[in-house]
Amino acid sequence: SVAIPDNNATGVDIPITVSDVFSLADVNVRFRLNHTFDGDLRISLIHPDNTIVTLVANRGAGGDNFGTGANNCSGTPTIIDDQATTAISAGAPPFAGTFRPESVLSALNGKPSNGIWRLRLVDNVTTDVGTVGCFSIELKKTECCTNVSSAPTVTINQAAAQADPTGASPINFTVVFSEAVTGFDGSDINFTGSTVGGTL
Repeated sequence: SVAIPDNNATGVDIPITVSDVFSLADVNVRFRLNHTFDGDLRISLIHPDNTIVTLVANRGAGGDNFGTGANNCSGTPTIIDDQATTAISAGAPPFAGTFRPESVLSALNGKPSNGIWRLRLVDNVTTDVGTVGCFSIELKKTECCTNVSSAPTVTINQAAAQADPTGASPINFTVVFSEAVTGFDGSDINFTGSTVGGTL
C-alpha cells in the first residue's frame, strides 16, 4: 500500500517500469484505493516522456474509495478506458467499473511503450486521507496488416467498341481494382482505386 499525502500539491507517484518496446495503440488504467473523501483527489497517468493524462479530477464529493473489496489487486478496481460508456464525471463512488477519463488516453497513441510510467495522486484538501492498494496499466501494440485475404478483383470497362478488326485503332479503357485486407482486430480494410487509359 502507498499512502496518499494529505493536502499536498505534489502528491505521490507510483511507478511501473515497462521494458518491452513497441508503438502504443491503446492504453487502459486500473487502480484500487481507499479514501474517505473521493472529491479531494486528482489522479493522473504520466507517460515516460512526461506527457500527463488526467484520469480523475476531484470526482465523487464525500464518497469513499475507488473500487471495492480488498485494497489490493484482488479487489474490484476502477478501470479507466477511452471506450467506456460512462464518463468518470458521470460516475459515483466507489467507481467500481469502467469509465472514460477526464482527458483522452488516446493522446498517448503512437508513443513508445518503454520507460517508467507513473500514477500520480494528489489530495489537495485537508483532513481525509487514503492509500493505494493496486495500480496497473494495459498497453496494446500498434500492429501492421500484411495478410492479404484474396487476389485483387479487376474489372475492365470498355469505353468504346473496337471498330477496326486489325486492332490498329486504340480502345480507351478503365481498370478498376479493389482489395479487402483483414486487420488484426478482425475488421476488413478496403482499398479501391482506378487508372484510365491504354490500348487494347
